[in-house]
Amino acid sequence: MSLALNANSLIKCSSLVVPTPMPFNIPMSNVRIQSQFAATNIMSTPLNIPSLGMCMSPTNPSVIAAYGNPVPCTPILLAWTLNSLSVRINGCFALTDQSQIMCTLGGIISIEKTLNQSVKIGK
Repeated sequence: MSLALNANSLIKCSSLVVPTPMPFNIPMSNVRIQSQFAATNIMSTPLNIPSLGMCMSPTNPSVIAAYGNPVPCTPILLAWTLNSLSVRINGCFALTDQSQIMCTLGGIISIEKTLNQSVKIGK
């Protein structure tokens, strides 16, 4: 069982100079988990996942242009993986503490910590 993901959970990217956890911004929805808005697989925009710091991914064209020096993170995201296939929120798959999303610039954004410690959902 995985923990359901809610607002103010912390995310991190594998391609940052210092992989520091940052808040995951979740827009208002009609579903809450422990008083916080629930997260779904459609939340993959810069509004949900802002710049996370300084990117050092060797496949990032901006890093290449800067001769390998870190540049500000500007995530370009693919789809969430490892989300719950059995729980839907407003027709979308629920995200869990196991969910990940790839950045096309080379990083993997994962969940560092969810503030929800009691609402568990199946895969």
